[in-house]
Amino acid sequence: MSGRSAAKIEGMPTLPMFDCSLLVRTDFSDDAKWQQLTDDTQRENEDGFRAYIEPVNDPAFDGASWEAVKAAVPAKENGAAVLFIADVRTLSSPDRPLVVVDLLDDSGKKPFRSIPSELWSIDNNLNIANMDWEEFAVEAWCADAAREHAVPTADVVGVGMVNGVAYSVQRFVAGASGETVRSAEVWRTLGRYARIINAIPLDDAPDELFSRFGRDLPAAWRAHLDYNVDSFDDADPLIELGIYDRAVQSRVMAVVESLRYHSFEFGLSHGDLALRNLLVDPGRPPVLIDWGSAATGPVPHTDLLNLLRNHEELDNPRDDELTSFSEGYGVDLDALLPQLDAMQTLAAIDLVRWARDRRPDLLDQTIAAARERVTAPSQQR
Repeated sequence: MSGRSAAKIEGMPTLPMFDCSLLVRTDFSDDAKWQQLTDDTQRENEDGFRAYIEPVNDPAFDGASWEAVKAAVPAKENGAAVLFIADVRTLSSPDRPLVVVDLLDDSGKKPFRSIPSELWSIDNNLNIANMDWEEFAVEAWCADAAREHAVPTADVVGVGMVNGVAYSVQRFVAGASGETVRSAEVWRTLGRYARIINAIPLDDAPDELFSRFGRDLPAAWRAHLDYNVDSFDDADPLIELGIYDRAVQSRVMAVVESLRYHSFEFGLSHGDLALRNLLVDPGRPPVLIDWGSAATGPVPHTDLLNLLRNHEELDNPRDDELTSFSEGYGVDLDALLPQLDAMQTLAAIDLVRWARDRRPDLLDQTIAAARERVTAPSQQR
C-alpha cells in the first residue's frame, strides 16, 4: 500500500495482517480500561453503524510512538487506510481520545484524535474512500498547531460525519462567551492571537487548508489574481448576468489588477475571529474555539476581511473594537484599507464565478452582493 513506510523499528514486531483497521494498544497500565475500550469501539450505534476494527494487545508495543506503530503495519494491497492507537492519553482521559493515523500518507502528516463513539464514521468513510483524510484532519490540525504556539484552544477529541457534513467534538471549556464580557482588552487579545496564528508553519498542514492553486501561497495568490484578471474578457459572463457593463468592467478590472502591485505576507487564518468564538474565564487566558473556517492566504488581510464584513453587516466589531484588534495585532488598519477594499471587490466577483460553475443555487445572492460591491462609493474612481 502506498504511503506505508517500508522501514521497521528495530526489535518491533510486524503487526498482524487484516483487511480491516487495527486498534493497537501502546499503554498497558489498566487491562479493564482496555477491554472496555475495545468493547465500546466495536459496538453498533443506534443507527446500526459500527467500526470494523481488529484490536491488537501485544506488550511489544508498550510505549511505542505512533510512527513506530505505523512502521509495523504490513504492506497490503487494498488494505485499511487508517490505523487507530490507544496510548496513555487514551486510557487515562475520561473521553478516551484515540490516535488516528493516515496509512496512505508518505509526507509525515500528524495524526488527530477521535473519541470511541465517533470511530465508526472515520473507519467507514476513509476505508471506502467516501471522504478524504483532510476533511477530518483540518480542524484538529489547526487546533493542535495553535495550542503548540501558545494560543489557548479546546482539544478536538472526536470527528465524524452526519448527512455528508464533517463535524468535530471539542473538549468542554468553562468560560463566558466573549460577547458577554466584551472590552477593548478582549479584542486586543484576539488581535494578538491572530498574529500568532498567521505565523504558524504550514509544512505538515492538510491539503484541505489550501486553495485549488496549490500549497505555495505566493504562487497560489498570483494564480488566483491571474485567473480573475484574465476573466475580464469579451466573453465575461458577468456582463450578461448584469453585474456590470463594458465600461464598468474596465474599472473593476483595474481595481483587481492593482493587487498585483502590492507585497503580501501569507499564512494561516482562523477564518471566523469573533467574540462568540472566544471563551473568557477569570484567572486564565481566553480560549479560542471553532476552527471550521480556517484557511490560508494573505495575512492579516484574510481575517481583517471577515472582520470588516461583520462590521459592515452587523456593526460587530464596532469602530473602536476594530481599532483595539489592530492594536493587539500590531497593524495599521488605515494603511491597509485600500488593499482590503480591492480584495473585497475581488472576493465578490470571484464568488459569482464560483457559484456559476459550482453552486448555481447560490448564484442570485452572489450576483446581488457583487452588484452592490461594484457600485459602492469606493469603487467609483
